[in-house]
Amino acid sequence: MNKVLYLKELKRNRKNSLIWGAIVLGFTFMILSIYPSFAEMGEQMAQLMSKLPQEMARAFGIDDATWSSIIGFYATYYGIYITLLMGIFTASTGATILGKEERDGTAEFLLTRPLSRRTVVNSKYAALFTLLLAIYVVKRYVRLGESCFLEQRLIGPSSRRCMSTASF
Repeated sequence: MNKVLYLKELKRNRKNSLIWGAIVLGFTFMILSIYPSFAEMGEQMAQLMSKLPQEMARAFGIDDATWSSIIGFYATYYGIYITLLMGIFTASTGATILGKEERDGTAEFLLTRPLSRRTVVNSKYAALFTLLLAIYVVKRYVRLGESCFLEQRLIGPSSRRCMSTASF
């Protein structure tokens, strides 16, 4: 991996990453902000779901924690929408990282440098992985903070359970 090329790709793609990070964080806030309206009906949903056959509930991934806790509620949406948004970011940024050199006419210059093609591609994908990891880490801590805030607001300040959910 070439450090100069790696840092150049990080700098080149910071605006795109900030935009996608804002989209993911906004979506996270949106999902978690609607939880209080679902919290009241969590017990009713748990009773309704308990009437389903156990095999059917297991097939759909439904359990009591899905509706009764903020983490279960978020996990239901996290598995679908946030993963989809992060996949779109990764695919579009990965294609842009490699295609930008050709589009800008700098691919010929880059490949005349004493770098192997493997080094060039590895440096670019290491930058992509770093950007993806940065968005994921920020989103995770924002999610933890907001879920703790909402859980304490709904349950009460004596709730210390949200700090034990750092492993999600």
